[in-house]
Order: sequence, then C-alpha cells, then structure tokens
Amino acid sequence: MAEIGKGDPRWIVNDREDGNNVNRWHWDQKDKTEATHESLKKLFLGRTLHVAPDFEISSIDLKSFTGDVTVANRKGRLLCFFDMTLCIRWKAMSKDEGKILAEGKFSIDDCDTQNYSEDFPISVTSEHKAGDLASEILLAAKKIATQEVRNVIRDFVDETLMKENGVPARSMTTTSSKISNAQSSIVNKSVTLPTASSIKFTRTWFAEKEDIYDCFTKQGKVSAVTRSACRMNAVVGGKFGLLNEFITGEFLDLKENSEIRMRWRLSNWDTTEGLDSIVSIKLEGEDGKVRLAFEHTGIPTEKLEQVEKGWEANFWGPMKSMLGYGWE
Repeated sequence: MAEIGKGDPRWIVNDREDGNNVNRWHWDQKDKTEATHESLKKLFLGRTLHVAPDFEISSIDLKSFTGDVTVANRKGRLLCFFDMTLCIRWKAMSKDEGKILAEGKFSIDDCDTQNYSEDFPISVTSEHKAGDLASEILLAAKKIATQEVRNVIRDFVDETLMKENGVPARSMTTTSSKISNAQSSIVNKSVTLPTASSIKFTRTWFAEKEDIYDCFTKQGKVSAVTRSACRMNAVVGGKFGLLNEFITGEFLDLKENSEIRMRWRLSNWDTTEGLDSIVSIKLEGEDGKVRLAFEHTGIPTEKLEQVEKGWEANFWGPMKSMLGYGWE
C-alpha cells in the first residue's frame, strides 16, 4: 500500500467533495455546438473585413452553420474536437455614396480541428453591381477578406472555445503578413488584373422551350448531349459538374422553360483570380420555334477560342445532330 499522500494521483480526491471524475481522469465530454453557433453569429454580424479607397467589404451575417463541436477530457488532458461547415453572406459598399456594389457568400465546407490553423479553403461567390470595380472587389474578397474570415474563426477557436475551456490552443501563427501582402498586391498599380472576354449571340431553334431548357437542367438529357456522366442539381444555389468535372458551376437563377443563369468554370482556368464567369440563357417563342439569347461573360481572354469550340462541340452540335433540334 502506498504511503499517505504518495498514491496514484488519479485516486486522490482533491477536486470535488464527492470524488467524481477526480483530476479529469475518466472520459467526459461537453457539446459546445450551439454555443459555437451563437458566438459565430455575433462575430459575423456586420463585421468589417476590408477597407479599400473606393469600397468597404463587410460580412452581413452567418447564413448557415452545421457541424459538431465537443470539448472532452481524458486522463487529465483537455481536448477539443470540431468539424464545421459555414456560409457567411458579405457585401461591398461604396465609401462615397454608401451604395451596395456587390453581394455574395463565403462558403467554408471543411473547417476542423486539424486544418483550422492553416489556410482552410473558402470559396467566394458574388453578384456584381459595381461596373468597373467588379474585378477589384472580387479580387479583394478572395485575397483579403477571406484571410480576415479565417482570422476571426481562428481567434474564436483559440481565445474562446479552447482558452475558456482550458484547452491549449494549436493556432499560434499569425496571418497578418499574408493579409498585408495581399493588400499590397491589390493596391499596387503594377499588378495587372486578368482580362475577360465574352460570347454573345441569338439563335432560333426548331424546338419547344422545354426541350432546350432541359438540355441544361435535366441530368439524363445533359448526359445525352455531352455524351458523358454529369452531376446536376438544378435549383437556385445547386451545383453541377459536366464532362467528368472538367466544367463545374452553380445555378444562380432559374425560371422554368424561360431563363437559366449559371456560374461557369473550366478546370484548366488556373489564372482567373478576380474573374466571375457567368452564362445566361433566355428562351422566347412558341409553336415549335424558340429564340435563344445566349451570353457568356467573364471568360479568360486566352481561353476564349477554347470555350467557343467547347460550346459548339459539346452542346450546340450534339443538340442538333443527336436530338434533332435544328436552327435557322
């Protein structure tokens, strides 16, 4: 038998009168999911993320939050486990008139215990209303505002979630230098923003509006036209992947049998930071004759010819030859 005061510390009752889970030896855990959700809602409510000479980017609110956050202890060690998915709405305001220039979302699909101290991925979407400032705003949102979003989450995890629960923080590195470098690259006049081109035409098809609409929204028909498997969720905000994920995008607006608006990106567009490529299709007509107004904007200029040939080879040609929809 051990001498008094020299026994195994796990059995020494010095934390609670009833001796329950002394020195945090046995497994115990607390669900912090709801508390984390509420804290992040407050942190991202109207928070300034970047101030530029002509505009200011700020978060509107935390649109959605899912995941699990747990603080646990075992054998005297405090641990924190979390896996979060967040969507944060943002806006850009003009500094002189206070008008909304752009709105969009920051989407974080995977922020967890392992990657939160690193540059975890944040995708940025936007609806531009800013004219000449559109590219600059999107570039700032992607390069600077996302770093501030990461900082807010890291600070919350380290200073609130972990520190207040006695868990040692893992994220000890600062990203201020990254933000500074990103800011200087934005304001440096020597930085050249990527140039964009567009495709625009009107074509009359011998088909019904539903026939043409389904070629871009119905999974089976899209697969038939492109002659490959596809991923298709034809709802506003739904994602799609075509030609073995060579083309990916998101549905921005859908009006059944009359209008489709999509964000569009090819997997080899590696130099398109700041460009937002949008496809717009409008259908009018009846009695087997449809006027299709097509516009594709935000195409990297060096990829314009590839995109033009891609539309012809993967959509317009097969719609005519395979499905029998002719045009004037």
